[in-house]
Amino acid sequence: VKAAFRAQGIEPIPVAAGRRYFSEELRSGARDDVELVVGRGTWSAAAMSPAAASADGDNTPHLTLITHAPRMGPGGAMTLDHRFTADSDPYLLDHRIDGKLVLPAAGAAEWMAQFAAAAWPGWQVSELRDLRQFNGISLEADGERLIQLRARASSHSDAGTQSITVEMVDPAQKRPCYRATVCLVERLADAPVINLAAVTDAQPVNVDDAYGHYLFHGPRFQLITRIDGVSLQGVDAAVQGANVQRWLDRDGRWLFDPGLLDLPPQLAIVWSRVHHDMTALPSAFGRVTRYAGGDRSGPLKLAMRMLPDDQPQSVRYDAWITDAQGRVLVAMERCEGHMSAALNRLADKAKPGV
Repeated sequence: VKAAFRAQGIEPIPVAAGRRYFSEELRSGARDDVELVVGRGTWSAAAMSPAAASADGDNTPHLTLITHAPRMGPGGAMTLDHRFTADSDPYLLDHRIDGKLVLPAAGAAEWMAQFAAAAWPGWQVSELRDLRQFNGISLEADGERLIQLRARASSHSDAGTQSITVEMVDPAQKRPCYRATVCLVERLADAPVINLAAVTDAQPVNVDDAYGHYLFHGPRFQLITRIDGVSLQGVDAAVQGANVQRWLDRDGRWLFDPGLLDLPPQLAIVWSRVHHDMTALPSAFGRVTRYAGGDRSGPLKLAMRMLPDDQPQSVRYDAWITDAQGRVLVAMERCEGHMSAALNRLADKAKPGV
């Protein structure tokens, strides 16, 4: 039934949102209303501001990256333009490659998740699947880069879920920079508890040495607090989340937390330097899942486990970020990257005075 409605351009209302609207209408709606239209339509996408959306139960005001409402384009596609600069996205100042500010894949993941959440209010973003980097997003420190986010709902979704194809596109060059499928649900799954065995035959790595000799990340991204062990199996570490105010100079909250999502790729660099004397940069995330519950305010643990790979200069791994009780906050599966000795230069260029 939902697929038939979507094929006609009609978006089904999430059950929870429909119940809430019906209850509020009975309590406080005008008695002389004879017809009510509920849901998304061309009448609301352009006009609804974040403040107005808040009154209808939208979580847009809590989406710290989204400063204005997405708009509806031809065929029901949702779009949002954003001009990246050092002022609009100050965290980019701490993620430079060869002198340019570069949006990390983790940042692209958070952008696409928040865009989908703003464009489909009433739904919860549970997963990103098949996130791929095509051309990346970079800019000069004093420059700007206009990017358009585009999203379209699939007409083939299971009951209680929606699959949204999201792209970050350079409109001037007319080519995608990132693409992923965002999975929406009515309610997030509760956080599972895991208890992975520690890596064996591991060597500890001093965090200051890692950030001083292996990694190119500035202070906002330096969220690894301890590296317990690095072995051929993977890496175990203690980590912390990114502070929104410090990253963006404004209040808000994350969905996934781009700081946390960037830590497995950082540890992949540490792993590749220790075992291969090469630097690995991420190219794809197979699946990134977030869960309800869990305590992000306390100490966090990160377990990264390497996956078999036939390519000599490729890395593949899974990673889990858990709270003190072992509850999974974020799971990252089938992450991919490419190793190169030439990229070792990035750590040297990141040093003060270099």
